[in-house]
Amino acid sequence: MGISESRSCIAIPPGETVRELMEDHRIGRQEMAARMGITAEQLNRLLSGEAKLTTVLPAGLENVFHVPASFWINLEMQYRRDLLKVESEQEKEKMPPSWIKKAIP
Repeated sequence: MGISESRSCIAIPPGETVRELMEDHRIGRQEMAARMGITAEQLNRLLSGEAKLTTVLPAGLENVFHVPASFWINLEMQYRRDLLKVESEQEKEKMPPSWIKKAIP
């Protein structure tokens, strides 16, 4: 998934924040996965935005970065809201303007 954008919105997955924190703390992917108690594949899905942050992942992130699980859950909810907005706007951009719809019987 990754970062998605439309004219008025950018949806940034929590994995982008995790990636930045990993870089800041110089934590590699293998170490991060081990510290969170997840597989490397699960971490990759988190970083790409494919995996939703459920109860297990935010707790693991809290343990590693000492940032409350509630922060990560809120970040996930905001990402999903923004993603819906981006997708909705992208669909609207594909539609012909209303005056064209009226002109075509």
